[in-house]
Amino acid sequence: MTEPRKPDRFELISPLPAAITRFKLLVVLSILLFCYLQLFHQLGGLGLVGPDEPRYAQVAREMAASGDFVTPRLHGEPWFEKPILYYWLAALAYKALGVSELAARLPSALAGLLGVFAVFFVGRHWVSARCGIAAALILAASPLYFSLARAASTDMLLTSALTMCLSCLYFGLLLDGRRINENTALPARSSPWIYGVYIFLALAVLAKGPVGLVLAGASVALFLLVARRWDQLRRLLRPSPILLGLAGALPWYLLCYRANGWPFVQEFLLHHNLARFATDRYQHAQPFWFYLPVVCATFLPWTFQIAGPAWQWMRGGWRESKGDPASALFWAWVLFPLLFFSLSRSKLPGYVLPIFPALALLAAKEWERLWSLESSQGPGCRLTLLSQAVLMLALCFALPVGADALARELSAFLSPFRVLLGAIGGCAILLVWRWKPGAVFGVYLAGMGLGVLLATERVVPQVEPLESSRQLAAILRQQGFSGEPVFVYRLSRRVEYGLNFYLNTRTRMIYSESDAVYPDKGDLFLVTEPEVDAESLLLRARTKSQTQFFNQKVVRMAKK
Repeated sequence: MTEPRKPDRFELISPLPAAITRFKLLVVLSILLFCYLQLFHQLGGLGLVGPDEPRYAQVAREMAASGDFVTPRLHGEPWFEKPILYYWLAALAYKALGVSELAARLPSALAGLLGVFAVFFVGRHWVSARCGIAAALILAASPLYFSLARAASTDMLLTSALTMCLSCLYFGLLLDGRRINENTALPARSSPWIYGVYIFLALAVLAKGPVGLVLAGASVALFLLVARRWDQLRRLLRPSPILLGLAGALPWYLLCYRANGWPFVQEFLLHHNLARFATDRYQHAQPFWFYLPVVCATFLPWTFQIAGPAWQWMRGGWRESKGDPASALFWAWVLFPLLFFSLSRSKLPGYVLPIFPALALLAAKEWERLWSLESSQGPGCRLTLLSQAVLMLALCFALPVGADALARELSAFLSPFRVLLGAIGGCAILLVWRWKPGAVFGVYLAGMGLGVLLATERVVPQVEPLESSRQLAAILRQQGFSGEPVFVYRLSRRVEYGLNFYLNTRTRMIYSESDAVYPDKGDLFLVTEPEVDAESLLLRARTKSQTQFFNQKVVRMAKK
């Protein structure tokens, strides 16, 4: 009998390359194709929306133009709302692709893709190849995840960095060339994975500040406490990986402080970190329980595969964590951020995005269990799957509720989405009745993909003039804009920030004529609601031309 082959040293410390070579190319290409649809298709088709996207995109544009990669600036003034990582990546994308929505959103989309493949490899090793594929697809098909992967923001960069950090923790603490249990002694040396933990932790701090360190550190502490694995602290707290992480994160903070002094500390650390957590300074107050419905809704249709295991784990399953340390790690990665952001006075849905990769892994493990059950073995599982399918069908009938509050351009698309939800729910009910859980999973994936395709191809063109200032800026150019002052009156700040980006200028929000600074000579533009009389507002100017665009009016005026 021949002896089994001993793995070489490279395989012991780095299972990922070996996993790549063993896995079929078709599977990887299938995941990439699905991720293209969810994360990249028509990435630049919608103009920048909201107040944040155009602001971040404009800061990156000014960074690319000035060559100052230390101090973020908006209209030439230091802008310390967020750290530097997004601006670096978007500025590089501008230099490679030109200034565009695609370039502005590309860092988030690529970060989202990286997170999908991270959970693929973790799930593949943790449970099975099928579980890894399921985890990757579940994450890519989660509404909050693919929505923020399509946004020019910092949320996905933080999530991706923390996902890679989680992956390195899994392989570094729970693997050292072999699977371990509670009786397996680990060597004291730091594996390359522990260095990876600190590298990606440094990127998380560069993506969104100290919150990345807090989320990762406290989640790991909770894991060590629940799994009773305090012995692994010596592997995590060795000097060389810590110094590597500090070398990655600190230089920019020190350089920015050197260039800007105390205002950087006051604005970034005190106002946009401590005050955002402890006060309602930025008017995002929500009740403590806010994130529970947010997660349930934005993780659909996979929420049902989380609810049961979560209840069992909270009721006492955590006591068995020493024998199942991976599950303890993933649940800790979910629970602490959920509690932390629930305690925050300022709440936005995107804050909890970092828990979604761990949720995808836990949901994939539950699907793996469902696929292995015979029809007669899982009446409770059948009920769960049936409830999930019935909810999708119920959403089909619930969509018209509140339709009167939607814009006419949006309400016209309720019917296609109702048909899609009805088809998903109806097919899923039939497949659950015949006990085909694998086919049910496929129906949900296909439904999410078709939903994204319908939104990007049909809905986005109708939404853009309502939510983005891209076409509005084109109207100003048609009226001859060439750098004249632009005043925005009685409209959302998103209009102001959007015009700032698309006109590459600084518009001004005014509340009365006293806020308007008239030019010494030449014309000016007023962007306002259609019913506003421009000459009654700006008494020292006369109207030369005006154009109405949806619920906005562009007026070109000359000083009297």
